[in-house]
Amino acid sequence: MQATHLYINDHEFTVTARNVIVFHIFSTFNDEIFSVAYAIHVLYSAFQTKACCNAMQNNIKSLFQDVCTMIINKSASTVLRKIWKFGASNILLVLTKSA
Repeated sequence: MQATHLYINDHEFTVTARNVIVFHIFSTFNDEIFSVAYAIHVLYSAFQTKACCNAMQNNIKSLFQDVCTMIINKSASTVLRKIWKFGASNILLVLTKSA
């Protein structure tokens, strides 16, 4: 399998965060139908289903919790570099804390 590189460059932190969450959804869940439905809700809906909320709490939240813990006492200009590994796939995120 060939590596794919995707770069998200947006001035709006919320747009970047949403896109990273969507990539995590596709990397975390084996059920393709659920992953697509869940990603559509995250991208386009103000309403989240109970199943989506549960998935976020049980699977996605923990992925970001360690990042928050790691940078909580760092300065606003601190550059965060985090790699998440999912089998043969990796997601690399680089942001400043003040993003």
